[in-house]
Amino acid sequence: MRTPDRPARARRGGPVRLARGTTSPHPLGTDASGQDLLSRVLYGARSSLLAPLALLALAALLGVTMGTVAAWRGGWVDTLLSRVTDVMYAFPGLLFVVLVIAVFGDGLTTSIIALGLAYAPTIARYTRSLALAERSKPYIDAYRVQGMSGTRICVRHLVPNLAGPIVGYLVVLFGEGLMSLATLSYLGFGAGSPSIDWGLMVQEGQDAVVQGALLPALVPGTAIAAVVVAFNIVGVRVSDRLGKGR
Repeated sequence: MRTPDRPARARRGGPVRLARGTTSPHPLGTDASGQDLLSRVLYGARSSLLAPLALLALAALLGVTMGTVAAWRGGWVDTLLSRVTDVMYAFPGLLFVVLVIAVFGDGLTTSIIALGLAYAPTIARYTRSLALAERSKPYIDAYRVQGMSGTRICVRHLVPNLAGPIVGYLVVLFGEGLMSLATLSYLGFGAGSPSIDWGLMVQEGQDAVVQGALLPALVPGTAIAAVVVAFNIVGVRVSDRLGKGR
């Protein structure tokens, strides 16, 4: 990614400077290391936006599978999977993530896996409710009469028909996932230096606030807030539109 200034250039040497305000070469100012904030925010968008996609992909894989199996099989399978998801859903998500990180160590990869496991029960419950309604439709009985197996019906027909509402729901969860990852990075459990992440940038910029320099923390914080609000607004509309199309 081409940026106005190389984000890591100031790390290689030179004295540490106080954060500066906006100037012509640095429209959003610099951080305490003299690095251009605009460059860092643009460069950090790569990991900050791709990481929520990874955790939602993991959560969707687990959640959609569990929810579909529970709705299709019913009986003790539904009861067992429902109780498992209820227990995980009732457990505080952040506490669960911290416990996973405490066992396997911190880092962005561990945070993605932990949050993916924490989000899976929510997606499973949503998928189960959709699958139960879809399962009762006549076309499912028609495929059964034709001798089609349950696995084939679910994979080729049931789950694809649920894709619209699930995708809309995942769009809404994207903002929450971004905020959760940024929170972990801010607390020191997620991405760490020298990687560039918006949550980590807020944590690194908080010391400059005491010195009267707000931009090092304000700029990445504003980027996080803008993306979260945008995805929440877009996600609700996408979910409503896809839901009406079913």
